[in-house]
Amino acid sequence: MKKTDIAYYAGIFDGEGCVQICKHKNSSTRKGFAYALHCRVANTNEWLIQSLRMAFGGNVHVQPPRRAHHKMAWEWEIIARQARNFLLIVYPYLRLKKIEADIAIRFQTDRKNKGRKGLTDAEWAIQEAEYLLIKNLKGRKTVRPCWTLLGE
Repeated sequence: MKKTDIAYYAGIFDGEGCVQICKHKNSSTRKGFAYALHCRVANTNEWLIQSLRMAFGGNVHVQPPRRAHHKMAWEWEIIARQARNFLLIVYPYLRLKKIEADIAIRFQTDRKNKGRKGLTDAEWAIQEAEYLLIKNLKGRKTVRPCWTLLGE
């Protein structure tokens, strides 16, 4: 893929995308839940969403209009290792979501290195902290300093 294409997708993701660490019920873990990395982009342009799927994998879901005046929307979603790989590819071009991408990449890399063994209490605590960090970044009311937007 060309650098210009990667930069284009990074810009779309920066403006329209979402990085999440989701908490799912999972009875096979001793805590009864597990965490998973998700990256999403929703848009009313189906071609844009399908092009993300073709370029990076993942799934596309149709979102019916919530109100009569809303348009049909499509959502691209990618999870776990695929999400990490996507973030690593677009990372150099991200501006607004760079901090969230840092946390998400570290989260998924740590999960990859653990394999299937059970997590220690400290590892559970780190995953919970990363989950809360991403969640709290979404609710921030402050504007980032301009130098972070200009590419540190």
